Amino acid sequence: MKPTIQLAALLLALSPIAILPAFAEDVPAAEKEAEVKPLKMGDPAPAFKVTEWYKGEAVTLDDKGTFIVECWATWCGPCIAAFPHLSEIAKANEGKVTVIGVNVWERKEPKEVKEFVEAQGDKMSYLVAADGEEVIANDWLKAAGKNGIPCAFVVSKGIVSWIGHPAALDQKLIDSIVDGTYDIAAAVKAEEKSQAAAKYFQDNVVPALTEKDYATAITKLEEMKKEFPDDVAIIDGHIERLKKMAPAEEE
Repeated sequence: MKPTIQLAALLLALSPIAILPAFAEDVPAAEKEAEVKPLKMGDPAPAFKVTEWYKGEAVTLDDKGTFIVECWATWCGPCIAAFPHLSEIAKANEGKVTVIGVNVWERKEPKEVKEFVEAQGDKMSYLVAADGEEVIANDWLKAAGKNGIPCAFVVSKGIVSWIGHPAALDQKLIDSIVDGTYDIAAAVKAEEKSQAAAKYFQDNVVPALTEKDYATAITKLEEMKKEFPDDVAIIDGHIERLKKMAPAEEE
């Protein structure tokens, strides 16, 4: 098996190591409260309800087409970095896939967000809407257990086919979803593995990193390789970075 993109994303997102880029930005804790029905790949898509369209004409998610619902905010650096990639996807799949950027967890007023979107020009060449009533934040993001953005949902024929970081969306994946050859069951298993890795990393590695106890963090990462043998190369890369960061007395 190939290392999961999700695990690579996890290690980047959770690690507080300064030399690693942030993969996604967390939403403030105060915005994580409402209880919702869990959502996973293979489930019917929740109701899609937005309050305003900042760019393009309003659309509805029907049971025939394929849609990418991507969640973003103006304060999220990784979200902004994903704009050009999503624009490329929209252009390459015009007529086959509809890309919708939904502004969630926003801290600016709608007028300011609209101005922000307009200022992006061709970098944001797809539909953009507002989650003014937090339907997407709650029934999509929170329901899927996603507490960070950007996060994209691919919905095809009314079914949530894929959930993840938009950077992981490539043409081969999109084509397989559109033509019906995508293996959702395999994707669900990969997601379960990713969640298990996330729990292990959060419970065992993050506490040591927080204390800058690099020796313990390295030990825990070595143990993690036994639990997740398909991801040894990714974990080894982080171990090497930590070794370089550790004080001389720890080497």
